Amino acid sequence: MTNTFKVTRYEENKKKAALPAPIKILSKKQKMAIEKAGRLSDNLKKIETTFGVRRKDIIRALNNNDIDLALSTFQKTAYATVVSIIPIAEKEYRKSKRESQAYALNALLQSARELGQDLEAANDRAYLAESLTKDALEPMFKGLLQKMLNQQMLLKAFLQDKVIPKYIPEVSRQLDADLREMAKEMQLSYESTSIAIKRAVNGE
Repeated sequence: MTNTFKVTRYEENKKKAALPAPIKILSKKQKMAIEKAGRLSDNLKKIETTFGVRRKDIIRALNNNDIDLALSTFQKTAYATVVSIIPIAEKEYRKSKRESQAYALNALLQSARELGQDLEAANDRAYLAESLTKDALEPMFKGLLQKMLNQQMLLKAFLQDKVIPKYIPEVSRQLDADLREMAKEMQLSYESTSIAIKRAVNGE
């Protein structure tokens, strides 16, 4: 009798587990809350994507010690993020007309203006640094290098009559090696001076 009762209870529980769960009827308010949460989740995903796309670029630039590129990428991404959020904040304000929404919208607009000004200033500084490098520094170093080449050619021509013929190839190779070494040093000096100009223009 006991075994029969246990089997019967087991079969009844098994049937109940197989039945579909009762459908819960949501109120209109609950449905609206769920829909709003869904929209908010979608908006957050879009916002995250804006920085998500550029996050690796910023970190890579920092790892390569390219601070200018990292800052420039961050500023542009921040500006794009704020611009993408503004329509969302505006929509929420128009729906609710709450003071907190108006404050949030105004703060975003202010941030957009400030970021825009920063980008404009950074672009002006970058243009100035690039102009100084290309219009002044680069021609100066190229001129010095050309003078070195001319002097080497004159020196080789002079040594043709002063050096024993069998030693001329060795002397010529040594002069070429010396010129290459000086050219490398000039390249390093050019790069360090270019970086110094950028930092000075940026007020670093």
